[in-house]
Amino acid sequence: VKQFLGHLGLNGQAMTSMSEAADSPGPLTGAEGKTPRPSVRQYPDDLLWLEDLDDAELVAGLKSRYEQKQIYTWVGGVLVSVNPYRDVGAFAEELAAKYAEQANASFSSSSLATSARTEVDENSTPALPPHLFAVVASALNSPGQKHALLISGESGAGKTEATRAALSFLAKTCGAADMVRDRLLHSNPVLEAFGNAKTRQNGNSSRFGKFIQVHFSNSGLLQGATLRPYMLEASRVTGELAEAECTYHIFYQIRAVLGTLAGALPGVSLPSCEVFERIAGTPAWHEAARVAGHALVHSSRLEGGPSIDRCLASFEDLYKRMLVTGMTHSQVLRVASVVAAVGLLADSANPCTEGIHASLEVLLGLRKEDLAWFLTRVETSVGPNPRRERLVRSRSEHESKALVASLSQELYSGLFNWITNLIAQSLSPSNEGLDEPGSGDGRRLGLLDLYGFEVFASNGFEQFLINYCNEKIQQLFNRQVFLREAEEYAAEGLDGHGRWKQLTAACDLPALTLLEGEPGGFPGIFGVVNDRSRCGLDPTSCGDGGEVAEAIAAACSKHASFRRAPRNSQRVFGVAHFAGDVFYEARHFVQKNVSAYKPDIVAFLCQSGNAFVSKLFETVTCDEHHRQSQPSRRRLLGTSTTSACKSALNELCATLEEHECRHIRCLRPNDNQEP
Repeated sequence: VKQFLGHLGLNGQAMTSMSEAADSPGPLTGAEGKTPRPSVRQYPDDLLWLEDLDDAELVAGLKSRYEQKQIYTWVGGVLVSVNPYRDVGAFAEELAAKYAEQANASFSSSSLATSARTEVDENSTPALPPHLFAVVASALNSPGQKHALLISGESGAGKTEATRAALSFLAKTCGAADMVRDRLLHSNPVLEAFGNAKTRQNGNSSRFGKFIQVHFSNSGLLQGATLRPYMLEASRVTGELAEAECTYHIFYQIRAVLGTLAGALPGVSLPSCEVFERIAGTPAWHEAARVAGHALVHSSRLEGGPSIDRCLASFEDLYKRMLVTGMTHSQVLRVASVVAAVGLLADSANPCTEGIHASLEVLLGLRKEDLAWFLTRVETSVGPNPRRERLVRSRSEHESKALVASLSQELYSGLFNWITNLIAQSLSPSNEGLDEPGSGDGRRLGLLDLYGFEVFASNGFEQFLINYCNEKIQQLFNRQVFLREAEEYAAEGLDGHGRWKQLTAACDLPALTLLEGEPGGFPGIFGVVNDRSRCGLDPTSCGDGGEVAEAIAAACSKHASFRRAPRNSQRVFGVAHFAGDVFYEARHFVQKNVSAYKPDIVAFLCQSGNAFVSKLFETVTCDEHHRQSQPSRRRLLGTSTTSACKSALNELCATLEEHECRHIRCLRPNDNQEP
């Protein structure tokens, strides 16, 4: 059990060994020009059937099957998927049809999920090999109303592709109205365009999490879905991008469209198709291109992205999908305008000048005089009512730059929330025309797609929260897989002299107490960062980087999962995660934990003359930000990012505990993103 806890928990050893083994002589190298050895050991579909399963055999089994294009393997009730980084026909329609046939034939859960390890007689239906579709089909045919697929693993392991394939299998296998099926299939690529980006480990990395719950009527028809997004990495739209990192896909697509319309890309013209003919014939698109096209083409943040031709083709496809999800042509234009505005604001090489103010007036409907005042002046009120006095002061250069960065992030976050809400409404089973009488108590199948564990040479606040999310989901995995198995053994009198009961403590990950803190006075890292945030958000008054790292070390150094920074490493602290030790740079932790400017930004944008921009913040009560109170008071009342993340994950885990969960663990065979 400890071995499986380590390997399925991605402790960094199993896949490293697998990658190293690929460079050494083996039964089948898979390299071009090399002849396979005559004898290739055949590993079973379920590695638990091996007579002697140890660390080396687990890795060897996964490697051998992977080299034979068998990317799926059972390890007990867990499906392990190794990313092939190429098309091996895993999602071919004829293959999906075979699993759909057995699913529609009402195969039981054990027929599919344990087909690899169950003896069948000659007259029975041949057992199908392990596959993602087998897990989906198993959930569809199991008793109970609530089921969920937890797709987890490190960044670049194939979680997004697995989620997309599972939704496609559901849409094509289960009966559904055309509108329901189309919206379910097209919604995920739209979310990917706005929430995914190229990273050092993944060309299409999800920078947000989502829990999609597909609803079925009592008669088994697919009726719709509910969508719950989690924690978009808004900081990716501003600041300097690390080497080999890109911002969100949509920025490169809008850059290509507006740049081509503006004539900023010599020799490039819009493709001849219905989408671009409509764009070329709309004056508002040309106006957006006039004020933003050239600037986006020359933006330093958008260098090194996909080719212009590829971006134009991607946007044509995205435009059609956005219409399917319920957007109007006018809304697509408004979305593009907001993306262009964020691109202009976020370009560090292009300061927020009067020319940019004029461009933002066209794109966002903000009067350039109002925007200039907001970015350069700050107004506060002092004294008791009704004799409060207004004080106005100029913002410092550092403060103005920080405000522009916060404005970019809040705008994009608001846009992303608006898009997810629109998609959620379009997929909702209660949507007119989607509901079926008596279907309120129908079955539900949830799919969790959460960002993968990340370890870079330099890890910041974003990796800190992403890895915390993975730690939380890993603990849920441990409890559901190992503790439930132990409970069954104990119920049958096979308690191993009480050893199984010891798993209760072993399955609780100690890093979580280091991060979240414990009742009774231990604040944890979250508590320390929140306390520093309450001190005020100006680094000169609060301290950041080295001071925050020192405060964390002073409060948490005695915890078993705390790791001191290497010698001569300032602003750094370490955490012993389930997947290995990770060191984080505390620089910007305080500023990213609580935005000092968010209340003012939301209030300003709510007063915007652009109805669409105001609508992006409808979920925020604008009156709350108009209250006459001291800025420091507003900061104290603000919800920190760490607290919001913790609350959302606790809610998610509570929801998942109500479901019968099946686990798909995705693994990355190497760090080169190569077959």
